Amino acid sequence: MSTNQIIRIHKNSLDAVAAHYVDTSMDDSNYIQIVRVLITAAITLASKDGETDAAIALIESSLRKHAREFYISNCAESDPEVSNKAEYIKECGVMFDYIYTNNAYPDE
Repeated sequence: MSTNQIIRIHKNSLDAVAAHYVDTSMDDSNYIQIVRVLITAAITLASKDGETDAAIALIESSLRKHAREFYISNCAESDPEVSNKAEYIKECGVMFDYIYTNNAYPDE
């Protein structure tokens, strides 16, 4: 299977989880942790199937970017009254990255 096919299949899974996240008002931390599990499963399978390191890196970065862009878009739409939209979007991206890396919200 080509790398593009692998990415496309797993993006579909991420989109299904994203729809559930929106439909159920799932907590951001729970959603991002599920995203991380799905991406980890995708790259683990690619590795077991003998994909090259470059292909595995592309799969991981493509899937993470896809999920991150969805999260930022949804985050930005969730508060239309924000005064500085660009700063708010940046904060949404920082939050996604932090939760994705640390499996928890930042300490406040």
